[in-house]
Amino acid sequence: MKFTERNGLNLFEVNEDVLSKWDKQDLFHKSMSEREGCPSFVFFEGPPSANGHPGIHHVMARTIKDVFCRYKTMQGFQVKRKAGWDTHGLPVELGVEKELGITKEDIGKSISIEDYNARCRQNVMKFTQEWTDLSHLMGYWVDMEHPYITYENSYIETLWWLLGQLYKKGLLYKGYTIQPYSPAAGTGLSSHELNQPGCYRDVKDTTATAQFAILDPKPEMTKWGKPYFLAWTTTPWTLPSNTALCVGPNIDYVAVETFNPYNAEPMTAVVAKSRLSAYFKAEGENTDFEAYKHGDKMIPYRVVGEWKGSELVGMHYKQLMPWVKPTEKVDENSPAWVKEYAEAHADKCFTSSIDTFVELAEQAFRVIPGDYVTTEDGTGIVHIAPTFGADDAKVAKAAGIPSLFLINKAGETRPMVDLTGKYYLVDELCENFVSKCVDVEAYSHHAGDYVKNAYAPEFNQNGKYDEKAAAKAEDLNIVLCMEMKQAGEAFKIEKHVHNYPHCWRTDKPILYYPLDSWFIRSSALKERMMELNNGILWKPASTGSGRFGKWLENLNDWNLSRSRYWGTPLPIWRNAETREELCISSLEQLYAEIEKSVVAGFMISNPLKDKGFVPGDYSTENYHRIDLHRPYVDHIILVSPSGKPMKRETDLIDVWFDSGSMPYAQIHYPFENKEVLDNRTVYPADFIAEGVDQTRGWFFTLHAIATMVFDSVAFKAVISNGLVLDKNGNKMSKRLGNAVEPFGAIKKYGSDPLRWYMITNSSPWDNLKFDEEGVQEVARTFFGKLYQTYSFFAMYANVDNFDPEAAQVPMAERPEIDRWILSELNTLIKNVATDYEDYEPTKAGRLIQQFVIDNLSNWHVRLSRKRFWGGGMNTDKLSAYQTLYTCLVTVAKLMAPIAPFYADRLYSDLTNGVKGASESVHLATFPKADEACIDKALERRMELAQVVSSMTLSLRKKEHVIVRQPLQCISIPVTDSQLREDLEQVKQLILDEVNVKELRYADANMLEKKVKCNFRVMGKKFGKLMKAVNAAVTALGQDDINRLDAEGKIALTVEGQDIEVERADVEIISEDMPGWTVANEEGRIIGAICLEGGKEKHIRARKAVIICSGPWTNDEIMIPHHMNELPETPAAAGETFASLGMPYGPFTGEAIRAAQKAGAAVRHMEYCVPEPCYSTSDLMSQGVAVAGITRVVGQVMVGSNGKRFTDEGKTRGAIARDVLKLEDNVFYPVLDGHFVPTQVNPKEEVLQKTTADYEAAKETEQKQYDAMKLRIRFMYEKGDSTYLQLLLESQNFGDMVNKADYVEQLYSYDRKMLEEYQRVKQETEDLKNQLEDEKAELQAQQHELEEEQKSLTIMLNEKKKAYDDYEAQLAQAKREAAVYKANIKKQSDEIRQLESASSQKDSEIQAAKRAEEEARKAQEEALRRQSEEGGASYGSSSSGESGGSADSSSSGSSRQYASPSSFSGSKGQQLANYACQFIGNPYVPGGTSLTDGADCSGFVWRVYKDFGYSVPRTSYSFRSYGSEVSYSEAQPGDVICYAGHVALYIGNGQIVHASTQRTGIKITNATYKEMLTIRRIV
Repeated sequence: MKFTERNGLNLFEVNEDVLSKWDKQDLFHKSMSEREGCPSFVFFEGPPSANGHPGIHHVMARTIKDVFCRYKTMQGFQVKRKAGWDTHGLPVELGVEKELGITKEDIGKSISIEDYNARCRQNVMKFTQEWTDLSHLMGYWVDMEHPYITYENSYIETLWWLLGQLYKKGLLYKGYTIQPYSPAAGTGLSSHELNQPGCYRDVKDTTATAQFAILDPKPEMTKWGKPYFLAWTTTPWTLPSNTALCVGPNIDYVAVETFNPYNAEPMTAVVAKSRLSAYFKAEGENTDFEAYKHGDKMIPYRVVGEWKGSELVGMHYKQLMPWVKPTEKVDENSPAWVKEYAEAHADKCFTSSIDTFVELAEQAFRVIPGDYVTTEDGTGIVHIAPTFGADDAKVAKAAGIPSLFLINKAGETRPMVDLTGKYYLVDELCENFVSKCVDVEAYSHHAGDYVKNAYAPEFNQNGKYDEKAAAKAEDLNIVLCMEMKQAGEAFKIEKHVHNYPHCWRTDKPILYYPLDSWFIRSSALKERMMELNNGILWKPASTGSGRFGKWLENLNDWNLSRSRYWGTPLPIWRNAETREELCISSLEQLYAEIEKSVVAGFMISNPLKDKGFVPGDYSTENYHRIDLHRPYVDHIILVSPSGKPMKRETDLIDVWFDSGSMPYAQIHYPFENKEVLDNRTVYPADFIAEGVDQTRGWFFTLHAIATMVFDSVAFKAVISNGLVLDKNGNKMSKRLGNAVEPFGAIKKYGSDPLRWYMITNSSPWDNLKFDEEGVQEVARTFFGKLYQTYSFFAMYANVDNFDPEAAQVPMAERPEIDRWILSELNTLIKNVATDYEDYEPTKAGRLIQQFVIDNLSNWHVRLSRKRFWGGGMNTDKLSAYQTLYTCLVTVAKLMAPIAPFYADRLYSDLTNGVKGASESVHLATFPKADEACIDKALERRMELAQVVSSMTLSLRKKEHVIVRQPLQCISIPVTDSQLREDLEQVKQLILDEVNVKELRYADANMLEKKVKCNFRVMGKKFGKLMKAVNAAVTALGQDDINRLDAEGKIALTVEGQDIEVERADVEIISEDMPGWTVANEEGRIIGAICLEGGKEKHIRARKAVIICSGPWTNDEIMIPHHMNELPETPAAAGETFASLGMPYGPFTGEAIRAAQKAGAAVRHMEYCVPEPCYSTSDLMSQGVAVAGITRVVGQVMVGSNGKRFTDEGKTRGAIARDVLKLEDNVFYPVLDGHFVPTQVNPKEEVLQKTTADYEAAKETEQKQYDAMKLRIRFMYEKGDSTYLQLLLESQNFGDMVNKADYVEQLYSYDRKMLEEYQRVKQETEDLKNQLEDEKAELQAQQHELEEEQKSLTIMLNEKKKAYDDYEAQLAQAKREAAVYKANIKKQSDEIRQLESASSQKDSEIQAAKRAEEEARKAQEEALRRQSEEGGASYGSSSSGESGGSADSSSSGSSRQYASPSSFSGSKGQQLANYACQFIGNPYVPGGTSLTDGADCSGFVWRVYKDFGYSVPRTSYSFRSYGSEVSYSEAQPGDVICYAGHVALYIGNGQIVHASTQRTGIKITNATYKEMLTIRRIV
């Protein structure tokens, strides 16, 4: 037979060719059909969502799964693997909403639920073809023709059955609890969703330390100002819902007399003692209170009382934001204290819908205990809002504290924030509740405000969240804090970074929210889940015991409900009044229940029957007639046992329940395939694998459902994949531009190199830093070597007509090298099988790769190649062929699970036409090790030969000694007789391999060794002693080091303590001996190679020698020699040279060569000052040569770290002594800051030497060739009888004997000539290959340097551009600053002019006021007379809307006010004049009456309302109303906005506004600095 000889290796072409063959053969299905009746290996495919593109990480994930399925198929198992699609859930819905430009609130309004779900069904399968194509292209065998799809009715029916089982077991229940809720997604979240990687993030929020006024203070709290509890919160928006303060019972608290930092109000603050330093500076303690002035940085304070937290429990405080009073429902489930209070206070009870509630403000706003309170941050007093935190709700309930709920029009209790993330509007609330519990004016101030900007519509236009704009804008937290500050209720406001949970799909913050939800009581089976988890093989094990195991230990009940539209409906029908409910477990049951409902008159007809659905018919056609999604199931009304209508609970179920149910739903269990699951043929899975993010997702739901329903594990072994990062360790993303497109990567490299690289680079559970250069390296080394080995085999096998079916040469008759490689091969089979069985594909791949490169290609084939060159097919040659053939076929099988394409190509090329061979390697049987072939002693000896040869060759390379140059000897230190015996048996092989004349055995103790501490290991072991331990270990003598090396430990005494240092704690390195160069491997001495024929080097510097300098770039003398040549005459021991000379002088390069000889590290430096060395006797005695020390203007002395270390003005000797203080005794004299240390590239030197050797070898080969050529020509001319003719010409028998002897010599000469030519030719070929390798290596290095240079150039250009941009921005900023200063000056001039004009008009104003007063008196007199005559005064009008009165709620004051129509001038002037007549009237929080009192925004609102304008009610809203004008453009009637305040501009730099409760409505000067904006409305 002939073996296919291929021209070149293109792995993507292999990919395509083999794929085409598989498709024609239908190989995937054959791999299952041919194993019919065999034991099954069960694999579950985790369903991806097909509404997104696949990435390079999916290649990694699918490769891992494919490896073990292929391996088990080759082992003889039937491995069915069914693909699946995860089609429900948030990702699909959010994608559709973004595409349609809608939000959740639009569903059912602008788009019907039916149309919305139809769009979801369409979009979710958008990219299925891409996923199918990728799976096909990368060779991932999975059944994608018959996938399970989670939206199919048959799939949903199984989910309903599983829920029915949980319901029957009492594990499914409805509860009202505080849960994580995503306003952006519009649904609650389960705890495992909240624990997805990346959900908790650091955010920077405005936080407040609020002051809660104490109503019943202790005596120590009453002596200085008002007493307050201080409580810190990161969510000020929850403060309106506060109902309690919580203290730690055993925490110490103190009363602190001080001042409010913002308004200097005297106060007494109560905080935890240990938190004093967080709020008060130590230097302010007990300082002079009388000397303190508002604005002083140092605020004085003194501690006047101290209590345990338990002593503060029960104290009361004033409600901080009295918008709403707390309530509780009164029914049979209410706590006893609620019922008792309601009975005693009937006047505080009210009804909403069918329920009764009681207002409980008297039971709230007190101090309660809580063990969870800490003093790590805040004040040690925790603000409690039971509606927004599970812990808050728990401690409040235990202490009998009511929650602050709102009650909507349906009579349902709701927290103050609605499901979209904003405060409820008053119109949405129950009227009875509002009248009884709500301060409408106070609450309306912020009704409708969003608690976080992330939820606000203005930052989410067209489905895109503008995170930057949201972060930049003022949010509700800031507004509330400013309002508290203005009201004197804030002690400290600051930005704070804290960890906050975000929605895993929207990337927006979540809220903790009280919701009615359905739960699975998973915590009830927590212990059983933990017990079953112990039997699962986790890879890595740490995930099973750590991330997953710890999760199970702290397991909470599973929140099943989702408030969405596209998903599996919860199959529970319920009557809200009777609480009757029914859980549907099958379509057959649903069908029957609908029939009952039709009879009862609740349903007109049965929609399932109307659609032609037949219960019990499980055909796809029958199930496709109906749809079990919303809104269709929502229209179904069932009848309760008592005859009442039952409607479906509108919730959907958690999408993770969909995927966790796939083992059963994919086979429509228990309605079909019940027997195969119950008898455990298809369940549980033997193996699954998905990403680490599925640990608390799919892995958990699989395990939880299996435990709760089947009391079983769902999977026996699992690999938790790590992430695929870019080569720098960053997460891949399109935004960063570092994502790798999988199709492009496969087409560039082929699937096999990608798969092999991903599997062998790092363990699947470790994060992979994906580097395309690594893929190229795999293709070049592993696949390249394998291809070359096969090509070598095929070429010679075809020449010699090798028959693989010929009788095998017995193992005993095979040479040692064949027996060795076959032993290694069978050991490989055993180890690879073990690793595959243990789910360690990385170890398996690395073993295969090492075998192919190191053992098969570089050792066996290379050492055996001459065996293939011989003449006929003798036993040795046949053994060589059979051995190599066996190795290649076996490697093809071993590598097939990881690299399926090339393995199949290699297997087919080797077995095409061989009887009994499988159609494909993937249908072949996985190899089994033959223990009889394994010879561990032989493997050990050959490994020793490989290691010694490799280290000897590395020493040659290190010393630049080519292999052609024979060396005298190598010396191997031996430690035991076994090592000596093994070396003896492979001695000749080693000597031949490395071209050395002699191998000696040396005493290991003759070597000079040094010890280095492993600080990472020893630091943990010895802690603070480490520094002293390091000194003691470093000082160990040779005897101690040898004892440590031999015994594995050594006892030491360090700082009076006895310690033990183990061999594993340190690294023992053997150093070069005089005249020898030494190699180490893993701390063991491997070999020492003798140089200079055994002549020792005498120069050994005791310290590193200090460098040299000079501009050598163009120096023809120095460059060729300064790194390599040594002077012929050695110096005396310990002496160092001190002669550099000028660069073109007679001594050029001598100091460098001398420094080298003394062991110095030489650097090639440009732009440095040339100068002769300077030295003193004391420096010389320390073995130091000093070069380049000079004093030149502009020169700087730097160490190897690039930092200055001396004063360049010192004497040379002084500088030299400073050099000795450097860690490495190395310095560089740098001129003008240009420092370019370079080195002659060692690779270039090696390349030059190899090139020279190659040229010399070619010349030798040519000479041999010419000699052979002449000899052959002579033989040709003389004919074949040359030797015979010589004998026949003999004159006698004696002459014939002599000539026969001569002929024998002549023949021997010809034979030797031929052998010598073959040797020289092979050596030339080796040098050629070595030269090509070194050229490639050098080119790669040069390319790397070029790329690095390009990167540096780009970086430099970018920095230069950034600097230029900065300069431009700075110039622009300066220009703008100049304009700004000019504007300020102009405005200042205008203000001064206005002030001047104002002072001039003061007298005029006073005169006008007097006239106005006289007119007012006259008007009053006229009005009095009019009243006496029976007329009605204007001010007493009862309607503010009709007649344009000043107020709709006049207090009956004697003051009379003109109507809006009474004023003349511009509309703004009319507004201003009208407003000014109410000066002196009171300030009332939330008020809108101009006569009885108003707050700031209520005052402005009422003025504009009386003129017929509709303006905002809140000061915050005014900031964006109307148009903005500058201060210089302000006119009467404009609205001026401050932080938390609003006023009306009346001209002349003055405003009229409702200021505070103490001063009421007044006119003041406008403060320009505090203005936020000026708005023009008229």
